[in-house]
Amino acid sequence: MAKAVETVDELMNRREHKLATEINALRAIIRAASPAIGEHVKWNGPSYYLVANPKYDLGNIVMARDKHVLLVLVFYNGMMLEHPLLSGDYRDRRLLQLDDMAAIKANEAAIGQIIRDWVELHS
Repeated sequence: MAKAVETVDELMNRREHKLATEINALRAIIRAASPAIGEHVKWNGPSYYLVANPKYDLGNIVMARDKHVLLVLVFYNGMMLEHPLLSGDYRDRRLLQLDDMAAIKANEAAIGQIIRDWVELHS
């Protein structure tokens, strides 16, 4: 019998991560930003995609980090967002690094807007 696909909640409950509270706070912001975003486990962490077009991965929260929360945002076909919170000069992605819960809370509105802008760009 095939093993059922693990949900992100199951992954988070199974793993003891130093930044679980911060990761879950960021997950909540991403999910609340747009109903067009779906969440699943990919690359052994929370990953996000467009529900209407699952080939478009929004990106993922890197679980290998334990000093800060890192969200990798993926962009397609040369489309790109620029925002002061996003770093990196990669041709297909930007990084959103949040050092602690205070940074997540202080930037909640901006993070939500970045997610909504990504959805609009790829819809």
